[in-house]
Amino acid sequence: MADFNEVFLVTCPEVGELDTESIYLAKELQKRGINASIVNWNDTKIQWDKADLAISRTTSSYILNPPKFIEWAKRVEKTTTLWNSSKVIEWNHHKRYLLELQDNGISMPPTILIPYKTDQTMEQI
Repeated sequence: MADFNEVFLVTCPEVGELDTESIYLAKELQKRGINASIVNWNDTKIQWDKADLAISRTTSSYILNPPKFIEWAKRVEKTTTLWNSSKVIEWNHHKRYLLELQDNGISMPPTILIPYKTDQTMEQI
């Protein structure tokens, strides 16, 4: 495994203090000599190249602007290691990937996607 001295745990303002898991993770990383900071993916002041690793954790505000989030991921991975990659983020930002997994034999709860801006009800699908 590569040496990571500076790690960004990536979140969004909407999650804020509710992201207690990242707080615990940051403390554990710091115990191991790794500087870990919790940062917002859409904060334009963040210098992403300062991190050896950025981990996308609680970035749920991406649903408000998926193209912006995907562009953020592509930009970040040019200067640091990003977990998950922009390709993975682009693949799973829309939940149709669940159907793809299901079609490939991955066991999961039954999933139905309702088309955006549809008049269909669950009973019609």
